[in-house]
Amino acid sequence: MGIVILRLLLRFEARLEAAVRILIFLTAVALIVTLTIQILNRYLLPMPLAYTVELVRVELVWFVFAGSAHATHLGEHFVLALLFDKVRFPGKRGVAIAIDLAVILFFGWLAYYGLLLAIGNPQIYPALHMPVAISYIAVPIGAAAITFHFAVALLRTCLEPGERAT
Repeated sequence: MGIVILRLLLRFEARLEAAVRILIFLTAVALIVTLTIQILNRYLLPMPLAYTVELVRVELVWFVFAGSAHATHLGEHFVLALLFDKVRFPGKRGVAIAIDLAVILFFGWLAYYGLLLAIGNPQIYPALHMPVAISYIAVPIGAAAITFHFAVALLRTCLEPGERAT
């Protein structure tokens, strides 16, 4: 039963990862275009465009949290993994499970409170005339994706034989 659930989660994770890669690409392109417009207008026009600063802020938040989720999926998000993978010690699997649980708890907490912050925020970007929640909602979405990736890694670690499978 656990293996069947893991296979379903891995399929969903692959689709989620495809969507995240598309989001990273689109936000990177948007950042490049917006920053180019901002730079050209700053040097060519006596009065630069006001909305580009706010738009870059929105794009950057989405880019960072999508990139963090992607790095987590690849297993390259935390530097401690370098040390953890090189050292052999008894109970390594237990430590891996404890680390995964701690990360799941932290990013689950971040997703929950980030969602509360995004929903309860009445602020508006003055130049864009858009709610600030558009950038704030990237926090719980990215944190939820990171939580999901670690939950899948934890399930894989618990179900597959041998050392840490991530």
